[in-house]
Amino acid sequence: MSSTAGPGPEARSVLIVDDDEAVLRAYTRLLHQGGYDVVPASRVAEARALLEGGQIGVLVTDVILPDGSGFELLEVARRQSRPVPVVLMTGAADVSTVATAFAAGAVRYLRKPLSGVELLDAVGSVWPNGKRAQPAAPAPPRSAVPLADQERWLVAALDRLRPQLAPICSWSRSRLVAVQATAITEEPPLSAGDDPFLVAERVNCVADAGRRVRDALARRIAALPTELDTYVELHAGELADPELYADGSPLAEQASRIVLAIDERAVDTDRDQAAHRLSLLRALGFRIAIDVDADRASLAVLAALRPDVIRLDPALLRGGKEEIARLVRRSLYNLAAQLGVPVVALGVASSNDLGHVLDAGGDLVAGELLGPAGAGDPTVDFVRLRRQAGGRRHPQTTNRGGLFGASFGGLPPNRGTVARTLVHDASTSLEAIESAFTDLLDDDAIAEPGPRERASQARRQLSECRTVIAALSDVIDSES
Repeated sequence: MSSTAGPGPEARSVLIVDDDEAVLRAYTRLLHQGGYDVVPASRVAEARALLEGGQIGVLVTDVILPDGSGFELLEVARRQSRPVPVVLMTGAADVSTVATAFAAGAVRYLRKPLSGVELLDAVGSVWPNGKRAQPAAPAPPRSAVPLADQERWLVAALDRLRPQLAPICSWSRSRLVAVQATAITEEPPLSAGDDPFLVAERVNCVADAGRRVRDALARRIAALPTELDTYVELHAGELADPELYADGSPLAEQASRIVLAIDERAVDTDRDQAAHRLSLLRALGFRIAIDVDADRASLAVLAALRPDVIRLDPALLRGGKEEIARLVRRSLYNLAAQLGVPVVALGVASSNDLGHVLDAGGDLVAGELLGPAGAGDPTVDFVRLRRQAGGRRHPQTTNRGGLFGASFGGLPPNRGTVARTLVHDASTSLEAIESAFTDLLDDDAIAEPGPRERASQARRQLSECRTVIAALSDVIDSES
């Protein structure tokens, strides 16, 4: 019997063995995303040496391999001083094979092709000492489609990208001022709701997908009229891609014409890191738009990162309690005026949506009301739109300053209104802080994770409150 030590409590590696390169790569990515250290191998000899190294927690192996059998590896795993649990996979299962596997000591047996759900569940169920690995990041929505099939689909989908352009208009000037550029694939989806980035999340290929999308968009942007700026949305995972910040990247060559749109959730986790990344992008010549989420709408994020453009979530234009939605819209437009940046209202699909934007003092709009996205250069029929909107015009005399030379909010807002709005936001934050600390003080187990989490949330809200109050101080100073 081998004297090599088997996996102790510190062993965290999953050894995955398969001679199909695409399958091996997909399973490795999935397990890594699930929080496991993963060691891939494609041959029995290679896997045997790794097993005898003593740091393998679980063995997942195909039965049929080029230089032997998964049953040979199962025997090596059993001989360790602390036996390594084994999950066997095969594409040709029959009753006798399954019986042989369990008789030899396999603890799980999986029929290929298997889904990511099956693989993660199998590894988690046999992990030594019952300790499950902790995911390194929130996992994307799972799919029943085998990972190898998802990876092959992604390759095909990225080969069939087609840029789409949608208009962004100044309502007060009846003018097309920018376009929104996105890329869709002509590859039929694997399942309902799938798109390249969603699948790329599952197979851990967001950076690769982002590069392909940016390359496709760069070629289309180059053909647009030079007076039009272009908005390009970035997936949160693209912010960690070094190529995004390279001087010679396709988008960087046209940076002066491009506004990179980033969801506020992607930059709110670590604002110092976000500020550094945005400064690198600005150094290349890009401008930055922050997309404000309806569930968050954090004025503190906007005040701290000072975007060049603010974009409003369509949910802020409809649904929910109208009085609260009106207050949030007004707060965002007033803050934008103080920061000196324009606001683009996204998802304007009806005259009612347009009315909400204009009532808040807005002007720049994008959405279905202007017309569908398409492959050609966008055009807008303003005569039809004004007739559809009942001839409604901007309720205030417009300010011609700001990005695109367009209005971003009409007349300078009444500073008393701005102050009252900011005071309301500060009061709301203070109320949340008071409630969080009250919960903490009422809990006797201060060292437990729950109270610590509430304290952390309270401290974060306090920081946001301070930023809002600082903005209020600026308003008061300028008024005096």
